[in-house]
Amino acid sequence: ADAEAAKKAGAKRIFACASHALFSKGLSVFPKGLFTEIIITDSVGTDSRRLESHNVKVTTCSVAPLLADAIIRLNQDKSMSDLILN
Repeated sequence: ADAEAAKKAGAKRIFACASHALFSKGLSVFPKGLFTEIIITDSVGTDSRRLESHNVKVTTCSVAPLLADAIIRLNQDKSMSDLILN
């Protein structure tokens, strides 16, 4: 609904971001042709080809570097705040 309002207000490009990309309601939440790009993480398995077949560009960002750094920090008893704030 917000994306449609943005389009009506003159937005030329509309992006959506989903940290876990579960899409439990299916792809109907992404009306065809409305979004320029959907940006997701690989925190859970998602078939990005299914989204791309819905006529939208999908970019998947890996969470592996963040998780690796968190594990190293925990193992070395370092601050987790620095990881999040930097």
